[in-house]
Amino acid sequence: MIQRIQTVFMLISAALMLAMLAFPLWIKRSTDGAEQVVLGAFQLLHSSKAALVGQSGTYAIGVTAVLSAIVSIYAIFQYKKRRLQITLCGFNVVLICSNIGLVVYYVHFIANKIFSPEQYGAFGYAFFFPVIAVIFSQLASRFAWRDEKMVRDSERLR
Repeated sequence: MIQRIQTVFMLISAALMLAMLAFPLWIKRSTDGAEQVVLGAFQLLHSSKAALVGQSGTYAIGVTAVLSAIVSIYAIFQYKKRRLQITLCGFNVVLICSNIGLVVYYVHFIANKIFSPEQYGAFGYAFFFPVIAVIFSQLASRFAWRDEKMVRDSERLR
């Protein structure tokens, strides 16, 4: 299980999705620094001069990230069923892409319109974690498929 490279890739993918929960995804500050909007995995915070003005839940982002991490960890333990592992990696890619879509939706249609819509915020490092997680999930799927092909080829030789 641990000696296979796809296990490492799935573990990295799960760790990236869980790390996304801890850091801000997007931050927007006013030019004078009085107002700030921070988009996290579970909430959107609007503060003005260190006082909280508004707060709304963005639970869909957090839930898809947690589900993606759970699917990755579950797929790690399905090492004897490589076809299921490949399917789970594909499902994980869909979950991560929906997570990225949710983040983009919240940024463009909700968070950016809170104050001065002409000014745009900046994506945090955590926004790029799901993008990297997609790459690692795809690599895990590819290496699981390679293992499956190797097993089928060895069975044909018998």
